[in-house]
Amino acid sequence: MLAHLIRGTGLNGLTGMAVVSHDYDIPPVIRPLLDVTKEELLAYLADRKLTYCIDSTNDDIRYQRNRIRHRIIPELESINPNVVDAIARLGCSVSEDLAVISNLTVQAFERLVTIDKNEMRLSRKALRKEPVAIQRRLWQRLMSSIDSDITLTTAHQEQLLDIVNTGEGKTFTIKSIKVTAQCDTIKVYCKH
Repeated sequence: MLAHLIRGTGLNGLTGMAVVSHDYDIPPVIRPLLDVTKEELLAYLADRKLTYCIDSTNDDIRYQRNRIRHRIIPELESINPNVVDAIARLGCSVSEDLAVISNLTVQAFERLVTIDKNEMRLSRKALRKEPVAIQRRLWQRLMSSIDSDITLTTAHQEQLLDIVNTGEGKTFTIKSIKVTAQCDTIKVYCKH
């Protein structure tokens, strides 16, 4: 979570890793020991006299994850000894909030978007009534429904919000997708 925060992230980056992740084009990634502390794991191994190996790169502070682990976390713990738990609680809270926002986005999509075989249409006026958080996620959902490889950047999102908030004719293109706005109608389609 701290690495995402340092790089610049939205709420999704504040959820932390999930025990089960479906984010890849492979079967789910399962992290069964994610909630187990290093101390608990070492105690378990010692009790059972099990040997283990240590990845030597874990101490190399040239890697950001290790600088965070060996320098930043200890500094934060000097301010709040329970900072790791506090960060974990934040991740859980953000996950719960994102579930609600995701549900609201699905509802907005169903309510606002008309799908024809070659394009999707929605009203600028209707879209303006939605909170910006929903608008941003709705745009991502629109793009992903045409091309699942597209992830909108903050700059893309700002351009799309500008299309919503002006009454002028506007065009936005990203990869294979074209967005056109005339009067109140926004069209999203795959350009050929």
